[in-house]
Amino acid sequence: MAERASPRVLAAMAFLLAAGACAQSKDYLVWYKEGASDADLQQAQYECERDTRMSAASFGPGPLGTANAQAFAQRCMNSKGFTLRSATQLYAVPARPPEPDPPMRDAQGRDYQANDKVRCSFSNGETIVTFPAQTCVRGRGTILGPPPA
Repeated sequence: MAERASPRVLAAMAFLLAAGACAQSKDYLVWYKEGASDADLQQAQYECERDTRMSAASFGPGPLGTANAQAFAQRCMNSKGFTLRSATQLYAVPARPPEPDPPMRDAQGRDYQANDKVRCSFSNGETIVTFPAQTCVRGRGTILGPPPA
């Protein structure tokens, strides 16, 4: 005859499964409540874990009992105003805007448009090539002037 898991084991498994389900996805789910502090979250989690453990006998045995305990714990957190939210969406760092191109001008002060062909020199100074002005400055080259006609 198979042994029944104790209510405490079922409750602990429910919380571990909930945490494990979040950790397996690429995006973590976190409990969120607008304006709640870390202390508020910890208090709610403590109370819901306690209530889940106290009610564990009513969840039933095996995987179904574990699923019931997990659902109970989630409803408990929801009743306290917390919802599971995507950590990526909540705490996303905005992308930095692209850095502006340096001015596209030569030593004589002539300005060039992005696609204007220019003579371009790179750090070694030996190689001079013709490139669009934007390609030259993005490649850390120096605009020497317009190409020969």
